[in-house]
Amino acid sequence: MNCAKINKEIIMLICIMVISFINSTYVYGLSDLEFTEFAPINMEKTANGAIVEVNSNETYGYELDVNMSTKGLNEGYYTAYLYEDKSSDWSNYEAMSFHVSNNSDNPIRINMNIKKGEDKVFSPSNDNIILIQKNNSEIIEKVKPSYGTVELPERFEGIIYIPFNSFREENGSFLDGTNKISSWGIIATLAENEERNFKLSRFNLINKGSKLETYFDSNSFIKGKSIVQIPIVGESISDYKIEGSNRNIQFKLDNDIDGITISENGRLTVTPDVVPQKIEISAVLDNSISEKIQIQLVTSWTLSAQEVDGTSKSIAKPDQIKEIINSNEKNILTNNVLINTRIVIVFISIIFGGLYWSWNRKNKDKLL
Repeated sequence: MNCAKINKEIIMLICIMVISFINSTYVYGLSDLEFTEFAPINMEKTANGAIVEVNSNETYGYELDVNMSTKGLNEGYYTAYLYEDKSSDWSNYEAMSFHVSNNSDNPIRINMNIKKGEDKVFSPSNDNIILIQKNNSEIIEKVKPSYGTVELPERFEGIIYIPFNSFREENGSFLDGTNKISSWGIIATLAENEERNFKLSRFNLINKGSKLETYFDSNSFIKGKSIVQIPIVGESISDYKIEGSNRNIQFKLDNDIDGITISENGRLTVTPDVVPQKIEISAVLDNSISEKIQIQLVTSWTLSAQEVDGTSKSIAKPDQIKEIINSNEKNILTNNVLINTRIVIVFISIIFGGLYWSWNRKNKDKLL
């Protein structure tokens, strides 16, 4: 009986440890002293037309289960706003992080804002950074908001880090401290006739001076062409780099595509057999943080370029060169025949002319 009781206690202890591990808060490379667990209280919701259902769960920490629908609505974009209307002092912190589970088969677009006083609203602008880390990955991705939100792909599971130094007012003014916050919230945006389900959990405030501070303060991004022409012949080459960084950088394509390569140093090569498309390249810094850039591959502009007289300026493709050569050969042969015919005619004319002159002279001598 004692052995059975001990075994049962051991099994229960193991189960508790497993559950605790699964639901533990993970913050990239940070010790417990570098972040503070944060549990929102009485999160409220509002929307500009979308149907939004929010269920909270505090069994394993604070969690929000959000269902958002714009089915049957007119064309446009609709926003759901989940917020905590509570005064806060975050002056000892440099960022907020939270875990996102996108349970949909389509991307979701989200962001965060902070309200100070009655009318000052701040959120990460299109020129500032947000950090994203997928589950089971040691790489943090640095991204910029687009149209006021960050896109998370379908079935995304991971953590978002939003540094407070990325927050701006609509007029561009910086967030002037985080000591007198009147409310804060998370924004989700959806187009018409769509549905999404996502969960928000594991809210944390990142203490000032954390290991992530270097990334929060970094303004370096990939420099290079965002539009690259597909060559007619040969190769199209474009160079990419990260200015102002002496760290170990390795470039790579997000997906392997025939006819497209990029070297570790950032030299992109495109061959003629590639079709127009959008690609992404990443630059991984020190095997810890990555930056991405989207590149649009387009048909060579020389194919549509024209001379003043309307003729094409385009360079001939390899399969057209033989045809041109054959055409030239035909022209050359035709010209040679014409020249030879003319020479024969002239030669015959000279002979007949000479004979006629000789015959005419003999007749004159006889008459004399």
